[in-house]
Amino acid sequence: MRGYQTFVETPCEVLRDKLFFCLVVLATTLPSHAQEDYKKIFGRDYEQAAAFLAKEKWIGERINGYGLPVDEVLAVVFPELIRFNSIQDKIEVLALESLYIQYGKLYANFSIGRFQIKPSFVEMLEKKILESKSPIAAWLKLTPSDTVQNESNRHKRLQKMKRLESAVDYVCAFYVWTEKTQPAWPNLEAKIKYLATAYNAGFYLQENEIKKLQNKKFFHVGWVPTKKFCYADVSWYYYESRL
Repeated sequence: MRGYQTFVETPCEVLRDKLFFCLVVLATTLPSHAQEDYKKIFGRDYEQAAAFLAKEKWIGERINGYGLPVDEVLAVVFPELIRFNSIQDKIEVLALESLYIQYGKLYANFSIGRFQIKPSFVEMLEKKILESKSPIAAWLKLTPSDTVQNESNRHKRLQKMKRLESAVDYVCAFYVWTEKTQPAWPNLEAKIKYLATAYNAGFYLQENEIKKLQNKKFFHVGWVPTKKFCYADVSWYYYESRL
């Protein structure tokens, strides 16, 4: 029979093995990249967005009235509140509004209001809701005749988009529609980041397309993008800050 040799580790070798084990654990548990401090990065813009929601408490109450998780819904749209510029060129906006009313989204598809909603977003949302005979249509006081492409309907839609109450309703409708039409998420972070990307990039995109865009850095503030960030990461950062 072949004999077995017993090996005894020295104290240095024991310490080496323990350090190696700790490094392996850290490598498998830490996130792939450190989270940015978006409150510090966006500074006054971030603080003003948070102050706006703190002041306008009825927004959370309205969301809650639909039976939706307030913090999740607000996290999805919070980056848009950061970006919102209250001193935008009113003449330019009025010109774009006129183009949309007369000719439709192909001629003027611009972001409007606190939540930076576009006509194409609303038109697609209204279409999906009516096609599925969803009860969400009642929230928006929506009927099939409202989606007919004419100046009168586009004017009414634009007015609804400009009213903050109606804009909140559109955001809630988006949340419900997207949540119900997508598969289950593995955790809350994945859910919020997916919904945030869908809101920013287009909820009508295929699931694999939205997931591909989830980590892309397209988000910026101001007219000139000096640096771009990941929209979904900003949403998740805000959600965690409210815990």
